[in-house]
Amino acid sequence: MNLFNRKTFISRKYTIVILLFFFVFSSIFSALIEGSIVLADSSKDWPMFHGNLSHTGVSSIEPVVNNSTAWKFNTGGPVDSPTIFDNVVYFGSMDDNLYALNSTNGKILWKFTTGGNILSQAAVANGRIFFGSEDNRIYALNATNGGFLWSFETGYFVDSAPAFYEGVIYVASEDWNIYALNASSGDLLWKYSTEGQIMLSSTVVAYGLVFVGSEDLNVYALNATSGDLVWKYRTGDMVVSTPAIADGFLYIGSNDFKLYALDAFNGDFKWSYTTDGPIFSSPTVAGKAVFVGSVDGRIYSFNRFSGELICLFKLMQTFHLHLQS
Repeated sequence: MNLFNRKTFISRKYTIVILLFFFVFSSIFSALIEGSIVLADSSKDWPMFHGNLSHTGVSSIEPVVNNSTAWKFNTGGPVDSPTIFDNVVYFGSMDDNLYALNSTNGKILWKFTTGGNILSQAAVANGRIFFGSEDNRIYALNATNGGFLWSFETGYFVDSAPAFYEGVIYVASEDWNIYALNASSGDLLWKYSTEGQIMLSSTVVAYGLVFVGSEDLNVYALNATSGDLVWKYRTGDMVVSTPAIADGFLYIGSNDFKLYALDAFNGDFKWSYTTDGPIFSSPTVAGKAVFVGSVDGRIYSFNRFSGELICLFKLMQTFHLHLQS
């Protein structure tokens, strides 16, 4: 990687995500720090990365005003972002386990051990939970009891979050490929090869298309049924941000310091804004605004149609999670 090593990158990714949740979106859970998960509210579902297939990243939950801790659960390593569905919290850890906890009291319901770190946020659908692992596999488990259903082996780490749509799992791997798998059997439907790793950018499904960013500098749109390339857009550096889709617009950050707005149907450029640092974080769309965090220590809000800067919030201090080997 051209700017920093993998572990530094991952720690910065967690920092931006945490800061966005704390300061902008008042989302349904609080920071994930030092192998612990702290729950803020359990009344709403959050069944996949950024909450929905379009990855708009907005929760309907009212902000928690007392900042009290309901419970705390310790794992054997740093943890990834949780998925919440039907009063169960699912999350992976760098101790190689996927955990399912009671969202009310934090009691463990089950755990499943893989052969590698789990940085992939899970997706829950149709009584199943889908996620990737750094043992190079994509897994499907019974969401109720953690029973193994199937796994599919890719060529390298699977850190990006899967998307479930109409019986198909769409997921990217660091082996440079995007996969479409039958959600019931795990059979391969199609795969598409990019020209670089897909490290943390996660698949988004909208308008019959699958969108994702790659370290080859491109944003891709593929036909969800066939896997054929519909369009790709080249940025100025690698893309590890996950797109957000709304009203025919695609929003995504790049390590070239820019937030881009593209036409989701044909990839045409709409607007961009240059910050003072790489953008690893994934944009969030709310109303007429799009929000994103930058490594420059600021959170930005733009008119999502024109790209006009609405406001920015400069953090007094940034912090990093130090991931152990």
